[in-house]
Amino acid sequence: MKTDLTHAIVELYKITSTTLPEEVKEKINKAKEKADGLEKKALDSVVENIEIAEKKSVPLCQDTGLPVFFVFYPKTVSQKEIEKSILQATEQATEKNILRANAVDSFTQKNLGNGVGEKIPTIYFEEWEKDFIKINLLLKGGGSENIGKTYSLPNPELKAGRDLNGIRKCVLDAAIKAQGLGCPPNIVSVVVGGSKDAVAVEAKKLFFEMHKKNEKKETAEFEEKLLKEINSLGIGAMGLGGKTTALDLKTKFLARHPATFFVEIAFCCWAERKHSLEWKSGEAKYE
Repeated sequence: MKTDLTHAIVELYKITSTTLPEEVKEKINKAKEKADGLEKKALDSVVENIEIAEKKSVPLCQDTGLPVFFVFYPKTVSQKEIEKSILQATEQATEKNILRANAVDSFTQKNLGNGVGEKIPTIYFEEWEKDFIKINLLLKGGGSENIGKTYSLPNPELKAGRDLNGIRKCVLDAAIKAQGLGCPPNIVSVVVGGSKDAVAVEAKKLFFEMHKKNEKKETAEFEEKLLKEINSLGIGAMGLGGKTTALDLKTKFLARHPATFFVEIAFCCWAERKHSLEWKSGEAKYE
């Protein structure tokens, strides 16, 4: 069915706010299978929450998150027109209660009411050679955003140097300091190198690659080790204690300046709300 881009993005908002990708639901169900005690009760509630939200087409959480867009577009398309459609769709989705009004003026502390403000939603553009627009949408909860950390190595406090063990210490320190905040079990994104702004953006972008196995054996093994160590902390679902503090973990290594060594750690709550839209000639396809 043909539609305009604004309407297609409103639908993307609805899908992302109310349903989780199958890969995320599978990870949650696997965690539930091996859980017991309070952790099992917490994960039972999570699964029930997912089912109700999907069945009734209502938001998965009262915090519908900060919308973060990664837009890939052909050179024949206007970037400004895409941005205009995203802003219009955000206002419409907020009016329809698909989104909560999450844009607040930081100076006056007043809610702007329509979900749109300076850098909200957050939009990143990248031109590509394909002849259609692809929009990746991440609805990032405020709680999980708060527990994210940026480290600069070496770090004397952690006795962490500029090596894999130093990165490991940063990741475990961030997980320990979170202590159940950000609605675990979390999904963890770790980006190393780059600049302060680059690692922050790439950490969010990396959430769309969680399902991909790292091609480099050494890196894949490092990720598996980190995930096991986080889960050995015993923080568990909702911080109630248990076997699954994190559902998944992915790393990315960027080039860096010789004088800097950043480690960015981003968390998503169990509700890793991410979906994609492919739009071409008025035809919309959702993933």
